[in-house]
Amino acid sequence: MKKRLLPFDLEIPVRNSIPILFELLDDKKIDWKQINKTVWRKIQEYEERYIKLGETFLIQASFMHILIKSSQDDEPARRLLDYIQKLFEELNIQLDALEKKQIAGTIFNLLVNFDSKYLNFLGELSVLNLYKRRFGFRLKKQRNQ
Repeated sequence: MKKRLLPFDLEIPVRNSIPILFELLDDKKIDWKQINKTVWRKIQEYEERYIKLGETFLIQASFMHILIKSSQDDEPARRLLDYIQKLFEELNIQLDALEKKQIAGTIFNLLVNFDSKYLNFLGELSVLNLYKRRFGFRLKKQRNQ
């Protein structure tokens, strides 16, 4: 069976929009094939729903929607993306290499949740940043790591 290529690769627009993300990941590889497949599956679900309903419908915004809208000069999306960029910059400074590895899963979930659940992961990173900045907390190594 021949593998079907996806019509896009999200790594490049993410890298262009939030380059600090890749520095924060400290060379830990993100599975962009999985991210692309997840996003493509969601796009196909939306298309099928549109065909079935015969009309437009509301969808929840995701991190990828924010990237797209920001690239279209949508001011609220641009501000949120600026916040995320600043958050990643601060985490990159405050976290050591082990801590950066520990948050890679949270960053992956931020990227693949194609609904407003991405805000849960953004919130986790924001609270971590606050605790690191104000109290100097360190992440503990989990047993399964």
